[in-house]
Amino acid sequence: MVNGSATGFAVDEPVGQSLCCYQSDGSTHNPCTVGGTTDFGATSSRPDVYFERMFGNEGSMLDELRTDPMMARLLDDLAAGKDVGHYGRLVVAMVGQHFATEDELVALLSHDPDFPEDKARVMVRTVIDTGYSPPSREKILEFQSRQEYPIIENPEDPDAGNVYKHLQFPNDVYDHIEHYHEQKLHTQ
Repeated sequence: MVNGSATGFAVDEPVGQSLCCYQSDGSTHNPCTVGGTTDFGATSSRPDVYFERMFGNEGSMLDELRTDPMMARLLDDLAAGKDVGHYGRLVVAMVGQHFATEDELVALLSHDPDFPEDKARVMVRTVIDTGYSPPSREKILEFQSRQEYPIIENPEDPDAGNVYKHLQFPNDVYDHIEHYHEQKLHTQ
């Protein structure tokens, strides 16, 4: 169901096991579970992807991902067939799951000559099913120390690799992170 209003659209559609409601600006209202397949075949962990597909704005979510310089370079290197390493691909999957469909991520990751489609699909599905949050800059630097490809091109720049500075994630990502920090405080 799509309802127009002066403040945007509210789209209600089954996603995974629950109903998801969101507005044209991508904000969600009412807690919802994301992931799964819609009637028109799109799969994603970000409900705005469905909205973009419904109204013919194909590709704009990946364009949004490019607003982060690190992600833009990773996407460009993958598109050029470069090996960005296991952790570079993992960062793309962890961040990209909120901006692209599962199939788009698989296609993008399988541009890496050492990472065929079947391996890409397993990685993307694992990231989605596990519910990984986008990694912090510190986690990306840790990943980077384990491989040759420099995920963060300029590690001396404190803003480089901070995907939360340049990208807007769904509210449930921020809620998940807040819940994690609360749990961590209670265990100390």
